[in-house]
Amino acid sequence: MDELRRMLRAEPLLHTTPTLKALNLARVSASGGSIYYGTGLRTKTALSIGLPFDVLILVLVAEYLRRTLGLKDIYHHIADTHALSNSFCTKESVDAISEEYEKLLKRIAEVVGVPLIVQRSSSFDASPEYRSLLENVHSEKGEYVKREMSDILWYRTKHNVSLKLGWLIDPSAKRMGFDERLFDTEFLSHCDTNMDFAYTVSGRTFDRKRSRVSPYVAVPGETRLLFKKGEDAQSKYEQGLNNWSNIETMGSAIGTLTAVMHLWDRVSRTHVPSHANLMDRVQAIIDTVCKE
Repeated sequence: MDELRRMLRAEPLLHTTPTLKALNLARVSASGGSIYYGTGLRTKTALSIGLPFDVLILVLVAEYLRRTLGLKDIYHHIADTHALSNSFCTKESVDAISEEYEKLLKRIAEVVGVPLIVQRSSSFDASPEYRSLLENVHSEKGEYVKREMSDILWYRTKHNVSLKLGWLIDPSAKRMGFDERLFDTEFLSHCDTNMDFAYTVSGRTFDRKRSRVSPYVAVPGETRLLFKKGEDAQSKYEQGLNNWSNIETMGSAIGTLTAVMHLWDRVSRTHVPSHANLMDRVQAIIDTVCKE
């Protein structure tokens, strides 16, 4: 177990302190189970305009954990039904961005070489089986938390998931209740005490005022790398430099991006030339994933 702890602490895309508190290494590594994480399609004010490059934080860390802990598959859950609870989200717009996400994620899985199973909530959450499960999940934290708990339980019981992966902006204990740890602690209290959890760093923009964000939702006005055909990584980088008054680290955003590329080199079957500069390497991945 000491070697496993050392390996987890060595990965800069993991928040190791909250992860090691929420992770029973002996239990999860003996479970033979799978990994699950969920991704939304909107913020409180806007539907996503595209899949951010830093969704790779979740995909690559999940694969790193899968290999390190000897787990089976990775389930990527797209919460399309949840998005429809907002008045600014139409079924047509949600379906369109869901289809775009699903296609890109399956392509990322192919390029990286990971057993990533992409599922939309709409593919199962109207079924009698799921509705029965939802009715039997209880929480005093509100309907949204109950729905999140139900999704975890669905993957736990239906797909033998033993580890849920989440992300945190602030890993300190004082911020608990404002992030995914709220769902996770409620799940442990009301559903299953044998579930394990791990937490990654947040996604990053190249904007000074709103730097740390969700790794899977991009909104209008952000300076953000996206998996889009025609995306120009160098241009986005130069916009970011302007936003940050030529501070090249951009508040550690470049450090996070560098860590993504280092993990790509370790787990991906698709080689990206290591002698190229950072933005050229990012561009190569975007072009490969978005290639027709």
